[in-house]
This record gives sequence, structure tokens and C-alpha cells, in this order.
Amino acid sequence: MADLLARMRDVAPPAEEEGAILDLNRVIEDLFRLFDKSLFQVRKITAELDLDKGIPKLSLPAGAVKQILMNLVKNAAEAMSEGGTLRVSTRDRIYKNGSQYVELQVCDNGPGLPDQILSSLFKPVASTKQDHAGLGLAIVKNLLDRLSAEVTCSSATTGTRFQMLLPRTVEKSDQP
Repeated sequence: MADLLARMRDVAPPAEEEGAILDLNRVIEDLFRLFDKSLFQVRKITAELDLDKGIPKLSLPAGAVKQILMNLVKNAAEAMSEGGTLRVSTRDRIYKNGSQYVELQVCDNGPGLPDQILSSLFKPVASTKQDHAGLGLAIVKNLLDRLSAEVTCSSATTGTRFQMLLPRTVEKSDQP
């Protein structure tokens, strides 16, 4: 697994992703439509969106953000085997240490993450799930690092929340 992750760092983003423009809310809405029947309905998950419509198009690769969202949403859905609620939200103009970000949150009301998982959250793990490599969160972290984004996770006995701060690199024609 470590070798696989080391190789991931060396792979450059696809040419079509360099300088790409991301409509974050549209990517989220498209993924939720895709997951509605194939994941949410099958697992009795209520999917909620709370999207800030004021977010401009960002100069970030859509493919990386899609992969991040897919991994987090699938993990949340797998954790909620008895159904539950999954909420994805966005917020514009988050300020931290003098920099501007766009916030992306993925929250669920599943069973939460055990302490042993939280202590090594973004490292490859031996998964207890069948047909599962245990690389999902390591991939998420690698992609977020490549985007110069930040991520935090909070989890309790009920629910897990991933908060990502994406750099607010705005396409020139979209600046307010």
C-alpha cells in the first residue's frame, strides 16, 4: 500500500485538469443525482444539500474534487448500513490566517469512527470490509494536499463530519 501511495504522489494531474475550472455546486449536484438510486435509495439514506449559491467558479481540477467527494460519500453510505442522513454543504468566503477558502462539508449521522481509526485517519489501513482496500481516506488526503486544501474530521459515537477548506482561487472573469 505504501508503494501505491508513493506512486500516486508522482502522478501529475491529467492535462485536461491543469488550469481547469470547477463549478463546485454543480459537481456536488451531479454526484448526488448519480448516487440517488445506486447508493442512497438502496441504503435508505436521506441525502441533503445545503449549497451556497454565491460560490464562483474556482480554478481547481474538477476530477480531483469529484474523487474526494465520491470517496467520502461512499464511506459515509457504507457506515450507515441501517440508513441515515448524509448532508453536504458549501460556504463561500471562509477566512483563515489571512487566506480565503471555500468550505465543503460532508456530514453523516452514522455510528461515528472509532478512536483507532481516528488516530491514523488518512493513512492506508487494512480494511475489515470485503472487497475494500482501505485507501479511500489516504487518497482523499493526497488529493487535498495536491490542491493546497485543508481537511479536518470530527466524529463522535453518532456522526462524522469532514470539513475541507478549498483555496478560493477564482477564475478571473468570475471575481466579484
